[in-house]
Amino acid sequence: MQLFTGKTRDPILFVCFILLVLIHTALYGQSVPETCQGSLGDPIVNIDFGSGPGFGPPLEAGVTTYFYVPQIIEHDGQYTLASNVNQAKPDWHVMEDHTPGDENGYMLVVNASNEPGEFYRQQVTVCQNTDFEFSAWIINANTPETCAGHAKRPNVLFRIEDLHGNRIDEVATGDIEPTAIPEWKQYGFTFNTGDETDFYLVMINNNPGGCGNDLAIDDITFRACGPGLTVTAEGLTADGMLYACPGATLDLESSISAGFDTPLYQWQVRPDDHSGWMDLPGEMSSSLRGVPTDASRQYRIVAANNPANLSSEFCRVVSSPARITVVPPLSVNRQPEDIAACLNETPFFEVQASGGYPAPDYRWEVSRDPAGPWAAALPAQTGTPSNRYYPPTDSPGEYYYRCRLTTPALGCAPLHTRAAKLTVLPPVVTLNLPVRSLCADDAPLLLEGGLPLAEGNDHPGVYLGPGVSGGYFDPRAAGGPGTYEITYTLRNTSGCQYLATDRITVHPAALAEAGPDKKMLEGTHVQLDGTARLSGMDDGNGDFGFSWSPATGLDDPAVANPRASPPESLTYTLTVTTPNGCTATDTVRVQVLEKLVIPSAFTPNQDGVNDTWEIQGIADYPNASINVFNRWGRLVFHSRGYPLAWDGTAGGIPLPPGVYYYLIDPGIFLAPISGSLSIIR
Repeated sequence: MQLFTGKTRDPILFVCFILLVLIHTALYGQSVPETCQGSLGDPIVNIDFGSGPGFGPPLEAGVTTYFYVPQIIEHDGQYTLASNVNQAKPDWHVMEDHTPGDENGYMLVVNASNEPGEFYRQQVTVCQNTDFEFSAWIINANTPETCAGHAKRPNVLFRIEDLHGNRIDEVATGDIEPTAIPEWKQYGFTFNTGDETDFYLVMINNNPGGCGNDLAIDDITFRACGPGLTVTAEGLTADGMLYACPGATLDLESSISAGFDTPLYQWQVRPDDHSGWMDLPGEMSSSLRGVPTDASRQYRIVAANNPANLSSEFCRVVSSPARITVVPPLSVNRQPEDIAACLNETPFFEVQASGGYPAPDYRWEVSRDPAGPWAAALPAQTGTPSNRYYPPTDSPGEYYYRCRLTTPALGCAPLHTRAAKLTVLPPVVTLNLPVRSLCADDAPLLLEGGLPLAEGNDHPGVYLGPGVSGGYFDPRAAGGPGTYEITYTLRNTSGCQYLATDRITVHPAALAEAGPDKKMLEGTHVQLDGTARLSGMDDGNGDFGFSWSPATGLDDPAVANPRASPPESLTYTLTVTTPNGCTATDTVRVQVLEKLVIPSAFTPNQDGVNDTWEIQGIADYPNASINVFNRWGRLVFHSRGYPLAWDGTAGGIPLPPGVYYYLIDPGIFLAPISGSLSIIR
């Protein structure tokens, strides 16, 4: 029954449509939307809509009631075949088709109409009294922002009809919500065919169109559904790939969950090139014994509840295939070689092997005799390549090592390499100086690092070389900059002498000059005059590193000549560093002269408050000339520098109250300053 004949969006008609759907559901019921929970059979229907460039071709007549457009979808009621959802409409999701490995694969993309039109219809012929799954993968093409967040949701009705159009069973997906990240989801249901064999599979629009209700459909399938059917090989679940060596024989076991009263079986095989499945004659039990591994093959078991379904390709369930891949047997491509080593050296054995899967597993064994007995060697250090082994060399003697090769692949026999001999030689002496670089002005270095590699040796070693005396190396005595060879000689209790050498490099010393002391007026700045050079060389600054401290008031403490504007007098230390790490320091004093603050009055009345003329900052001007005159121009006070503040007397006699005039010449930075001064008594 068709409820809508046009593209009307009349709300009254829409309400009527919803009421009719509810009445229909109440009268006939509806299955619960659930896909098959067991194993599936080979698909009778497997619609992936093909692949290719651009837009796909229209569906065959009668498959859908929607109108095909080979372009962007503009209106409700239209569909196209596209390889990406937004190919059908640019503001829809960016999402490729669902079919795995389907390059440029098409999907059915639909702008649903107001009417409950059919997205897809197909007739099938099946077995009686058999469970089948009808399903498809669906995605909401709209984003959460579509239609200002109020887009209509897709809702798809999966229906089974008889050939007269009568409903047998149906289930609805419910509203499919939009998501920020597009995600394919499988929808569908299972039903039993009963006494019928011919049906229509129908997918119907279950919501009105308008703004929203846009969707994509892919991988429509219809196939038998039955109990869960699994296969194991030698205790391993065959859910992917099994590996075996040639010549092995394997046993495959199957298990099936409840659902078939009396399950019937048939084992099948196909070559690893994925050609068709073939029945194994006579193999109709739940297990398959003696599977050969002369070539890579895939095996599976099919099961049904009765002989008719077992003989029908599409009315039985199948297990996941057990792929048995034949890999080469283990072989040694490179045997370990005999080696000789000194005490505490780090030699290694190395083996190259192939075969098995995923790769040979290496386990090292040790013995004092090439014929054994053998014991597990000490574990390899973390990070060591699996085909390499570093044997211990802390004790002289002869040792034998071999490698046992295994693989997780089934039926692969373990393999041993040849026994390789390790000879740990008698002890030698080593010299490893902890310091290999000095500056020419460094203090003498205590020499260390010479060691005898023999236990119980109580003879001391001797250090020799330029600048070496009493176990110390003096860079000055050695001759200054250059590279010098130091030897460590040791004679052990057996009279054997061992010699080891190492080198010390002496670098030129650094010389630093911070420049002359500076004076500056408060609030101004001065340029510091730092320089550096190597001892014995005239060239300055070069590739030296400069560092002034403290950094207070410096515009860049990492250059030779920074601009300094400290808030108060400071002593800066310059540290210079040569490219070889030699350092030297020097200091410079920057004196900050305060600006003069001259009072305009004072009260020399011997009350202990403001009894003298205190000139703030005058102490920074030791050569200043201070003169005070009375109103007739007579000089009443003069001082070169201002060690003692004036007490308002002339010749020891207090001056009368009144206005006086001063003239101060700081003698540096500032021009002469004049003004009036009041004595108040």
